[in-house]
Amino acid sequence: MSDLAYIYAIENIHNGKMYIGSTKNYVYRWRAHKTTLRKGAHHSFVLQKAWEKYGESSFVFKLLLICSKDTRYFYEQSLMKLQSYNILRTVNECLVRGGWRHSDEFKVKMSKTHKGKALSAEHREKLSVSSTGRKYDGSFKLKARNRQLGVTPSELTRNRLSEALIKHHAETSDKTLTAILNAYHAFKYGDKLSEVVKPLQITTTTFYKYCLKAGLIPVKKKAINDVIIKVDALIAEGLSFNDACDILNINSKQIKTLYRARGKV
Repeated sequence: MSDLAYIYAIENIHNGKMYIGSTKNYVYRWRAHKTTLRKGAHHSFVLQKAWEKYGESSFVFKLLLICSKDTRYFYEQSLMKLQSYNILRTVNECLVRGGWRHSDEFKVKMSKTHKGKALSAEHREKLSVSSTGRKYDGSFKLKARNRQLGVTPSELTRNRLSEALIKHHAETSDKTLTAILNAYHAFKYGDKLSEVVKPLQITTTTFYKYCLKAGLIPVKKKAINDVIIKVDALIAEGLSFNDACDILNINSKQIKTLYRARGKV
């Protein structure tokens, strides 16, 4: 049995379309196909799209032929030309050292096919889930590092990276400024500024810098002005100073000190 190989098909029971392959261990091969299809990472994007459209229950694994190992690629080649789920039409162009690898011609075709094509939110989510928790061993990191040693990006690449970083920093700065302005206008007399800026993940110094950049008066001074205006408005309605402070739930002694500092008392 060690000299035998198997030609198999993954068939869509709704339309009869198949993916053709060959293997020496069909149990393991079918399990491997299902694993990559469930992760949304199968090398045949045509089969992957069909799997996502029709669902896993719509596909069955079939053994088509038992042959010798020497003839497996001949039979696989003959059958895969007739099917639509195989994105590779020749066996030899992809078979390298006993494994599958896309030819340069195929890569160019795939690049042109996907150029400018935006991934759906669902597809991006699946890619994110499939990559979550993935860890690379030290040898892989070392190989990746060595591949980049001595590589100098072209001027076009450097310009694109620079523009992307400038745009990113500008967008981040705008979002931060919006959040700070919201916190600035929501700040009330008696609030602790350190507690206000904590959710923004910035320091009070950064908060003051953004306010100064926006041409705003210091936030605590603004809060004092607001509370005095409110007290004056209640007093104008006929309330006493102490009653106005009670309604606003503020310390009358502290407010009186503020009034003295402004020459109101």
